[in-house]
Amino acid sequence: MTTGPKVSTERKKGGKGWVIILLLLILALAGLNGYVYMNFKKAEKLNKQLSVKIDTLELIQKELEKKIQLYEDSIARLKASLDEKDAELAAKIAELEEKNEKIKRLQGAIWRLKKKLREYEQQGPKTGEGGPSLAEQYQQLQQEYQQLKQQYDNLMAQLSEKDQTIENLMERLKSMEEELGSFIPLKSLEVTPIRIKSGEEIPTKKARKVSAIKICFTPENNPHIKDDEIEIMFRIIDPEGVTLYNEAAGSGRFTTPEGREKPYTFKNTFVYPPVNTPVCTYWEPFTPLTKGTYKLELYYNGRFMGGQSFQLK
Repeated sequence: MTTGPKVSTERKKGGKGWVIILLLLILALAGLNGYVYMNFKKAEKLNKQLSVKIDTLELIQKELEKKIQLYEDSIARLKASLDEKDAELAAKIAELEEKNEKIKRLQGAIWRLKKKLREYEQQGPKTGEGGPSLAEQYQQLQQEYQQLKQQYDNLMAQLSEKDQTIENLMERLKSMEEELGSFIPLKSLEVTPIRIKSGEEIPTKKARKVSAIKICFTPENNPHIKDDEIEIMFRIIDPEGVTLYNEAAGSGRFTTPEGREKPYTFKNTFVYPPVNTPVCTYWEPFTPLTKGTYKLELYYNGRFMGGQSFQLK
Protein backbone atom coordinates (compact mmCIF):
# COMPACT_ATOMS: atom_id res chain seq x y z
CA MET A 1 0.00 0.00 0.00
CA THR A 2 2.97 2.32 0.56
CA THR A 3 4.49 1.97 -2.97
CA GLY A 4 1.85 4.17 -4.69
CA PRO A 5 2.71 7.44 -3.01
CA LYS A 6 6.46 6.84 -3.44
CA VAL A 7 6.10 6.49 -7.23
CA SER A 8 4.05 9.71 -7.39
CA THR A 9 6.73 11.58 -5.45
CA GLU A 10 9.49 10.28 -7.74
CA ARG A 11 7.50 11.35 -10.82
CA LYS A 12 7.13 14.85 -9.41
CA LYS A 13 10.84 15.05 -8.72
CA GLY A 14 11.61 13.85 -12.29
CA GLY A 15 9.23 16.41 -13.76
CA LYS A 16 10.90 19.24 -11.85
CA GLY A 17 14.30 18.09 -13.12
CA TRP A 18 13.15 18.33 -16.73
CA VAL A 19 11.74 21.79 -16.08
CA ILE A 20 15.06 22.95 -14.67
CA ILE A 21 16.92 21.48 -17.64
CA LEU A 22 14.54 23.18 -20.06
CA LEU A 23 14.97 26.50 -18.25
CA LEU A 24 18.74 26.13 -18.40
CA LEU A 25 18.56 25.33 -22.10
CA ILE A 26 16.34 28.37 -22.70
CA LEU A 27 18.77 30.57 -20.74
CA ALA A 28 21.71 29.10 -22.65
CA LEU A 29 19.98 29.71 -25.98
CA ALA A 30 19.10 33.25 -24.92
CA GLY A 31 22.72 33.87 -23.92
CA LEU A 32 24.00 32.39 -27.18
CA ASN A 33 21.53 34.49 -29.14
CA GLY A 34 22.69 37.60 -27.27
CA TYR A 35 26.32 36.73 -27.92
CA VAL A 36 25.63 36.19 -31.63
CA TYR A 37 23.68 39.43 -31.80
CA MET A 38 26.51 41.40 -30.15
CA ASN A 39 29.07 39.90 -32.52
CA PHE A 40 26.77 40.67 -35.44
CA LYS A 41 26.55 44.32 -34.32
CA LYS A 42 30.33 44.49 -33.93
CA ALA A 43 30.81 43.00 -37.40
CA GLU A 44 28.26 45.43 -38.83
CA LYS A 45 30.05 48.38 -37.21
CA LEU A 46 33.42 47.14 -38.43
CA ASN A 47 32.00 46.68 -41.92
CA LYS A 48 30.77 50.28 -41.94
CA GLN A 49 34.19 51.53 -40.78
CA LEU A 50 35.92 49.48 -43.48
CA SER A 51 33.46 50.78 -46.07
CA VAL A 52 34.26 54.38 -45.10
CA LYS A 53 38.01 53.69 -45.23
CA ILE A 54 37.66 51.98 -48.62
CA ASP A 55 35.72 54.99 -49.94
CA THR A 56 38.47 57.29 -48.58
CA LEU A 57 41.19 55.21 -50.23
CA GLU A 58 39.30 55.23 -53.53
CA LEU A 59 39.04 59.03 -53.39
CA ILE A 60 42.77 59.31 -52.67
CA GLN A 61 43.52 56.92 -55.53
CA LYS A 62 41.36 58.93 -57.93
CA GLU A 63 43.11 62.13 -56.84
CA LEU A 64 46.53 60.59 -57.47
CA GLU A 65 45.39 59.21 -60.83
CA LYS A 66 44.23 62.71 -61.84
CA LYS A 67 47.63 64.16 -60.90
CA ILE A 68 49.46 61.48 -62.87
CA GLN A 69 47.20 62.05 -65.88
CA LEU A 70 47.86 65.81 -65.73
CA TYR A 71 51.62 65.24 -65.74
CA GLU A 72 51.38 62.70 -68.56
CA ASP A 73 49.30 65.16 -70.62
CA SER A 74 51.83 67.92 -69.90
CA ILE A 75 54.70 65.69 -71.06
CA ALA A 76 52.81 64.78 -74.25
CA ARG A 77 52.19 68.47 -75.03
CA LEU A 78 55.83 69.36 -74.41
CA LYS A 79 57.02 66.51 -76.64
CA ALA A 80 54.66 67.57 -79.43
CA SER A 81 55.80 71.18 -79.11
CA LEU A 82 59.45 70.10 -79.16
CA ASP A 83 58.91 68.04 -82.33
CA GLU A 84 57.22 71.03 -83.96
CA LYS A 85 60.09 73.32 -83.00
CA ASP A 86 62.62 70.77 -84.30
CA ALA A 87 60.85 70.73 -87.68
CA GLU A 88 60.66 74.53 -87.74
CA LEU A 89 64.36 74.82 -86.90
CA ALA A 90 65.30 72.33 -89.62
CA ALA A 91 63.30 74.36 -92.17
CA LYS A 92 65.00 77.61 -91.05
CA ILE A 93 68.45 76.02 -91.28
CA ALA A 94 67.69 74.72 -94.80
CA GLU A 95 66.51 78.20 -95.83
CA LEU A 96 69.66 79.78 -94.40
CA GLU A 97 71.87 77.29 -96.22
CA GLU A 98 70.12 78.18 -99.48
CA LYS A 99 70.59 81.92 -98.85
CA ASN A 100 74.21 81.31 -97.90
CA GLU A 101 74.82 79.62 -101.26
CA LYS A 102 73.14 82.53 -103.02
CA ILE A 103 75.34 84.99 -101.12
CA LYS A 104 78.42 83.04 -102.15
CA ARG A 105 77.33 83.22 -105.79
CA LEU A 106 76.70 86.99 -105.48
CA GLN A 107 80.09 87.49 -103.84
CA GLY A 108 81.68 85.67 -106.80
CA ALA A 109 79.76 87.81 -109.29
CA ILE A 110 80.69 91.01 -107.44
CA TRP A 111 84.36 89.99 -107.37
CA ARG A 112 84.33 89.34 -111.15
CA LEU A 113 82.63 92.71 -111.79
CA LYS A 114 85.17 94.51 -109.65
CA LYS A 115 87.94 92.84 -111.59
CA LYS A 116 86.41 94.00 -114.90
CA LEU A 117 85.91 97.52 -113.52
CA ARG A 118 89.56 97.74 -112.54
CA GLU A 119 90.54 96.58 -116.03
CA TYR A 120 88.31 99.24 -117.67
CA GLU A 121 89.62 101.92 -115.33
CA GLN A 122 93.16 101.03 -116.31
CA GLN A 123 92.33 101.08 -120.06
CA GLY A 124 90.39 104.38 -119.88
CA PRO A 125 87.22 105.36 -121.74
CA LYS A 126 87.92 104.42 -125.42
CA THR A 127 85.52 103.91 -128.24
CA GLY A 128 85.30 100.39 -129.54
CA GLU A 129 84.48 99.32 -133.05
CA GLY A 130 80.98 98.08 -133.87
CA GLY A 131 79.68 98.23 -130.27
CA PRO A 132 79.27 100.34 -127.13
CA SER A 133 82.20 102.42 -126.02
CA LEU A 134 84.28 101.37 -123.04
CA ALA A 135 82.75 104.22 -121.09
CA GLU A 136 79.27 102.86 -121.80
CA GLN A 137 80.39 99.36 -120.88
CA TYR A 138 81.96 100.76 -117.74
CA GLN A 139 78.71 102.54 -116.81
CA GLN A 140 76.71 99.38 -117.44
CA LEU A 141 79.03 97.35 -115.25
CA GLN A 142 78.75 99.96 -112.50
CA GLN A 143 74.96 99.64 -112.58
CA GLU A 144 75.13 95.85 -112.48
CA TYR A 145 77.59 96.09 -109.62
CA GLN A 146 75.28 98.37 -107.62
CA GLN A 147 72.32 96.04 -108.22
CA LEU A 148 74.30 93.02 -107.10
CA LYS A 149 75.62 94.87 -104.07
CA GLN A 150 72.07 95.87 -103.13
CA GLN A 151 70.95 92.25 -103.40
CA TYR A 152 73.93 91.19 -101.29
CA ASP A 153 73.18 93.78 -98.60
CA ASN A 154 69.51 92.69 -98.51
CA LEU A 155 70.48 89.06 -98.15
CA MET A 156 72.93 89.89 -95.37
CA ALA A 157 70.20 91.80 -93.53
CA GLN A 158 67.82 88.85 -93.91
CA LEU A 159 70.56 86.51 -92.72
CA SER A 160 71.09 88.61 -89.61
CA GLU A 161 67.34 88.51 -88.92
CA LYS A 162 67.27 84.74 -89.45
CA ASP A 163 70.26 84.36 -87.14
CA GLN A 164 68.26 86.07 -84.39
CA THR A 165 65.26 83.84 -85.12
CA ILE A 166 67.42 80.73 -84.91
CA GLU A 167 69.01 81.96 -81.70
CA ASN A 168 65.56 82.45 -80.19
CA LEU A 169 64.49 78.99 -81.35
CA MET A 170 67.62 77.43 -79.89
CA GLU A 171 66.98 79.13 -76.54
CA ARG A 172 63.37 77.91 -76.58
CA LEU A 173 64.44 74.36 -77.46
CA LYS A 174 67.02 74.40 -74.68
CA SER A 175 64.40 75.61 -72.21
CA MET A 176 61.94 72.94 -73.33
CA GLU A 177 64.58 70.20 -73.09
CA GLU A 178 65.36 71.32 -69.53
CA GLU A 179 61.65 71.28 -68.70
CA LEU A 180 61.21 67.82 -70.25
CA GLY A 181 64.26 66.68 -68.31
CA SER A 182 62.49 67.43 -65.03
CA PHE A 183 59.70 64.87 -65.64
CA ILE A 184 59.94 61.24 -64.48
CA PRO A 185 56.53 59.57 -64.22
CA LEU A 186 56.33 56.17 -62.54
CA LYS A 187 55.44 52.91 -64.27
CA SER A 188 54.80 51.21 -60.93
CA LEU A 189 54.92 51.93 -57.18
CA GLU A 190 54.53 49.57 -54.21
CA VAL A 191 54.59 50.53 -50.52
CA THR A 192 54.99 47.80 -47.87
CA PRO A 193 55.21 48.37 -44.10
CA ILE A 194 57.53 45.68 -42.71
CA ARG A 195 58.96 44.41 -39.45
CA ILE A 196 62.44 42.90 -39.24
CA LYS A 197 62.67 39.60 -37.39
CA SER A 198 65.90 37.58 -37.36
CA GLY A 199 67.04 39.53 -40.41
CA GLU A 200 63.90 38.65 -42.34
CA GLU A 201 61.43 41.20 -43.78
CA ILE A 202 57.87 40.40 -42.72
CA PRO A 203 54.98 42.54 -44.10
CA THR A 204 52.78 43.94 -41.33
CA LYS A 205 49.74 46.19 -41.00
CA LYS A 206 50.17 46.82 -37.26
CA ALA A 207 51.47 50.30 -36.55
CA ARG A 208 53.31 49.34 -33.36
CA LYS A 209 55.25 46.57 -35.13
CA VAL A 210 56.49 48.57 -38.13
CA SER A 211 60.30 48.64 -38.31
CA ALA A 212 60.50 50.29 -41.74
CA ILE A 213 58.53 51.28 -44.83
CA LYS A 214 59.76 49.52 -47.98
CA ILE A 215 59.23 51.53 -51.17
CA CYS A 216 59.75 49.91 -54.58
CA PHE A 217 59.18 51.78 -57.85
CA THR A 218 59.91 51.65 -61.58
CA PRO A 219 60.55 55.04 -63.24
CA GLU A 220 59.90 55.86 -66.89
CA ASN A 221 62.98 56.31 -69.07
CA ASN A 222 63.36 59.99 -70.00
CA PRO A 223 66.02 60.52 -72.73
CA HIS A 224 66.18 64.25 -71.91
CA ILE A 225 67.80 63.55 -68.52
CA LYS A 226 71.57 63.74 -68.99
CA ASP A 227 72.66 62.99 -65.40
CA ASP A 228 73.80 59.51 -64.38
CA GLU A 229 72.16 59.92 -60.97
CA ILE A 230 68.89 61.48 -59.85
CA GLU A 231 67.75 62.68 -56.42
CA ILE A 232 64.19 61.84 -55.37
CA MET A 233 62.29 63.38 -52.46
CA PHE A 234 59.79 61.22 -50.53
CA ARG A 235 56.85 62.72 -48.63
CA ILE A 236 55.08 60.53 -46.06
CA ILE A 237 51.87 62.16 -44.85
CA ASP A 238 50.21 60.89 -41.66
CA PRO A 239 46.45 60.30 -41.13
CA GLU A 240 46.09 63.91 -39.91
CA GLY A 241 47.45 65.25 -43.20
CA VAL A 242 50.82 66.34 -41.74
CA THR A 243 54.12 65.47 -43.46
CA LEU A 244 56.39 63.42 -41.19
CA TYR A 245 59.36 65.75 -40.72
CA ASN A 246 62.61 65.69 -38.77
CA GLU A 247 65.60 67.64 -40.07
CA ALA A 248 67.99 65.65 -37.86
CA ALA A 249 66.78 62.47 -39.63
CA GLY A 250 67.21 63.87 -43.15
CA SER A 251 63.97 65.79 -43.74
CA GLY A 252 64.02 69.07 -45.66
CA ARG A 253 62.13 71.31 -48.08
CA PHE A 254 61.94 71.70 -51.86
CA THR A 255 60.31 74.17 -54.26
CA THR A 256 57.81 73.19 -56.95
CA PRO A 257 57.95 74.67 -60.50
CA GLU A 258 55.01 76.87 -59.44
CA GLY A 259 57.15 78.37 -56.65
CA ARG A 260 55.44 76.58 -53.75
CA GLU A 261 57.60 75.26 -50.91
CA LYS A 262 56.88 71.74 -49.66
CA PRO A 263 58.43 69.59 -46.91
CA TYR A 264 59.78 66.12 -47.60
CA THR A 265 60.37 63.28 -45.14
CA PHE A 266 63.58 61.93 -46.68
CA LYS A 267 65.48 61.83 -49.95
CA ASN A 268 67.70 59.37 -51.75
CA THR A 269 69.95 59.21 -54.80
CA PHE A 270 69.54 56.58 -57.52
CA VAL A 271 71.40 55.55 -60.69
CA TYR A 272 69.42 56.65 -63.78
CA PRO A 273 68.22 54.98 -65.81
CA PRO A 274 68.23 52.10 -63.30
CA VAL A 275 70.00 48.89 -64.32
CA ASN A 276 67.52 46.70 -62.45
CA THR A 277 63.88 47.45 -61.70
CA PRO A 278 62.00 47.95 -59.56
CA VAL A 279 64.26 50.18 -57.46
CA CYS A 280 63.73 49.77 -53.70
CA THR A 281 64.54 51.98 -50.73
CA TYR A 282 63.69 51.87 -47.02
CA TRP A 283 62.56 54.48 -44.50
CA GLU A 284 62.88 53.84 -40.77
CA PRO A 285 60.34 55.87 -38.75
CA PHE A 286 61.85 58.48 -36.44
CA THR A 287 58.59 58.65 -34.48
CA PRO A 288 56.08 55.93 -33.49
CA LEU A 289 53.47 55.41 -36.21
CA THR A 290 49.77 55.48 -35.39
CA LYS A 291 46.72 53.76 -36.81
CA GLY A 292 45.15 55.22 -39.96
CA THR A 293 45.72 55.91 -43.65
CA TYR A 294 49.09 57.29 -44.75
CA LYS A 295 50.04 58.77 -48.12
CA LEU A 296 53.38 58.47 -49.91
CA GLU A 297 54.37 60.97 -52.64
CA LEU A 298 57.54 61.00 -54.79
CA TYR A 299 59.05 64.16 -56.33
CA TYR A 300 61.91 64.81 -58.77
CA ASN A 301 63.13 68.36 -59.41
CA GLY A 302 60.10 69.57 -57.48
CA ARG A 303 57.68 67.75 -59.82
CA PHE A 304 55.24 65.08 -58.67
CA MET A 305 56.20 61.59 -59.92
CA GLY A 306 53.45 59.48 -58.36
CA GLY A 307 52.00 58.36 -55.05
CA GLN A 308 50.18 55.65 -53.14
CA SER A 309 48.29 55.21 -49.86
CA PHE A 310 48.83 52.54 -47.23
CA GLN A 311 46.96 51.73 -44.03
CA LEU A 312 48.10 50.75 -40.56
CA LYS A 313 45.97 49.23 -37.82
